[in-house]
Amino acid sequence: MQTNLLSNASLPSAGQSIAEVVTVSRQDDGAKYECRVNTSLFSRPLASAVTFNVQSLALTLNLKKVTSMTDPPSNADCDSGPEVVGSGNTVTFTCVTSPANPPAAVTWTIHAYVHLPVSFCISPSFLSFFSFFFPSFFSGSLTKKSKSTVSRGIEGHWVTTSTLTYRVPRSSNELSIRCLARNEASSTPVVSNKSVQVIKTPKPPVVEADMKGTVVAGTVLDLTCTTHGGHPPRQVKMYKGEEEMEIEIEEDENVTIAHTAITVEPADNKVKVLCEVLNPASQEPLTGHTTINLFFPAWEVKGWVNPRSVEVKEEVTLGCETAPSIPPSTVTWHSGGATLEGAITRQYPGKYGGTVTSSELRVRPLADDNGRVFSCNANNGLGVTVSADLTIDVLHGPRWVEVPSPVLDVQEGRDLILSAVAMANPPPVRYNWHRGEFDLLSTGISGGELRLHNVSRNHSANYTVTATSARGTESYGFFINVLFGPENVTAPERVTVNKGHQATLTCFATGNPTPNVTWTRRSDNTSVLWWGAGEARLVVPRAARSDTGVYCCHASSSVGKATPIATALVVSQAPWWPAWKNRSAGVGVGVWARAGQKARIECRAWAVPKPTVQWQRQSDPPLYSNYKYHIQEPELMDGLVEWSAALEVRNVAPQDFGNYSCTFRNPLGSFASTHALSPPPKPAVPRNFTIINVTTSSATMTWAENTDGGQPIGYTLKYWKQDTPHFQELKHYMCDVSSKEIHSSSEGNTHVFETLLPFEKE
Repeated sequence: MQTNLLSNASLPSAGQSIAEVVTVSRQDDGAKYECRVNTSLFSRPLASAVTFNVQSLALTLNLKKVTSMTDPPSNADCDSGPEVVGSGNTVTFTCVTSPANPPAAVTWTIHAYVHLPVSFCISPSFLSFFSFFFPSFFSGSLTKKSKSTVSRGIEGHWVTTSTLTYRVPRSSNELSIRCLARNEASSTPVVSNKSVQVIKTPKPPVVEADMKGTVVAGTVLDLTCTTHGGHPPRQVKMYKGEEEMEIEIEEDENVTIAHTAITVEPADNKVKVLCEVLNPASQEPLTGHTTINLFFPAWEVKGWVNPRSVEVKEEVTLGCETAPSIPPSTVTWHSGGATLEGAITRQYPGKYGGTVTSSELRVRPLADDNGRVFSCNANNGLGVTVSADLTIDVLHGPRWVEVPSPVLDVQEGRDLILSAVAMANPPPVRYNWHRGEFDLLSTGISGGELRLHNVSRNHSANYTVTATSARGTESYGFFINVLFGPENVTAPERVTVNKGHQATLTCFATGNPTPNVTWTRRSDNTSVLWWGAGEARLVVPRAARSDTGVYCCHASSSVGKATPIATALVVSQAPWWPAWKNRSAGVGVGVWARAGQKARIECRAWAVPKPTVQWQRQSDPPLYSNYKYHIQEPELMDGLVEWSAALEVRNVAPQDFGNYSCTFRNPLGSFASTHALSPPPKPAVPRNFTIINVTTSSATMTWAENTDGGQPIGYTLKYWKQDTPHFQELKHYMCDVSSKEIHSSSEGNTHVFETLLPFEKE
């Protein structure tokens, strides 16, 4: 038997054909030939048989048996099974291959993800790579076998159906199911992937409020809701009572924290804060809660007065009630800066779990209490005080609110406006003014006012104002005291006293108020020597020559002051002259005169009583008034003791020059002084001779007069041009001028100026 192996490319898929040529004989009649095909994929060989029917003629039979050609699966489908599965549950998946020949073998690979999100998409090749280098991201990667069945498909091919049952690990968040199908004809397996979301129930949430210490209404309270576990990520909501709150979510691996902050109010006390956690693994929301516990002050106080109007000394009840507070409020009563005791206080439950405090204070008011304000203050130690002010209405007759002073001082000549205001409840009030028994003015209900114009001393008197209302009459008396300044100031003009005797200076003054009278000495007006009210007596017990002087009497008061009165106190004394006055009075200083002029020689002395004077020229007899001389009698110069006498010498001749003596005499003694009559002295050279304002053709000179010499009639200036021996003279006759401008025709040349010299005659 000859066997040939043939390849048949026309078959629908790759395969092999075996042909065998047999020469039969009669012995082969009924013989059975069998063709068997076997591979590692088959549990037993495939076989096909043929039986020969040999006729008597010898035949040659060409047998040909075509086996099924091999064909790999083109795809595998594992879309069956759930998309979402609960953690720890058992789940079944089915994978069906496309027709293949021989039948495809199916294997399963399951990757269980721990941390990757549900939406993460991954290819099988990348999954293998990633799981190799980052194994911590997966709870496991397992190759699983399953139960498979093979059924006939189209064209004689085979369909493999594989079923996998798997228990989901509790640590997984996602499963990646991979079905791989191949046969001996497959160069690479075909793969079908399926992702399954693993859902897990989170732990119940824990709600926390930052209530460490005292939480006071008006502050910000932090609230958090914390939940652990669960997949997919949890949806969290927070409620204050029935109101949903805005929250911020923080997620960290297996923990979700919701956070919010609220400004708490009294109404939030005892309110439940609820946290709801939802995810697909829980049929009902998981909840947790906490309760807000607050402290809050009373936000208001309401008060009342009963009865609203009350008679004088009749009892009235003042009451107030606080809004609820935690802790309870303490109520105190105040009026006019004073704390009032004796109130009755009660407490009872109020809104928001707080306590209401009620207080009542009973008083018996007087007329002056009308309109008095009572304050009810509530404080519960949280730093907030609320109050209610209550005013009582007391019925009464007129009570003075504004009246003039009991004694009203007013300056004479001024206008005076008097006002009086009384309060009565009920109003109105009318006013009447009286001076003594005389009715001055009645005014209406707008107020009491009395105007006095140009007040004089005649207005000084007792006055009365009367206020009248429906509930009675009230009067008030006062005195108007008209003030005027010091006047009638009197004191002696001159008091003369012998040396060693007592001298008294008396000064009087009148005024309202009584003026203060003082004595000072003119030479030292700031030192008070004596004083008195309305009268001052200055006593000099033993008068001395040094007590002579002018004394001043001053009268002053709060209204004004009078012009001082001067009194001269003169102590008797022999003629004399104080040395310190020689220069100022010209005593002992000579005079000069030109021949033919008139000369006047003056001398002075202090003396009391008045002295006489006698003049002599050197040792000549006393001089008398005649054609040549005129003697001026002593004159009192200071009103006290200083006397002045003079001798005039007419038509002065050279023989008149010389010394003259002046002698003062009185009963107490004499005093003589000598005075020289001289011809005029030579003028002195002027001071500060200066050239200023020099130009090319002029120069201006200035100087100052020198009083050490006689009076010049002019000045002579000598000057010359430099480098020349000749000088020029310029006479200037105006002796009362202290500057001079000169001009030169030698423009541009330098000139030399000599000292300016005075001259007294041509």
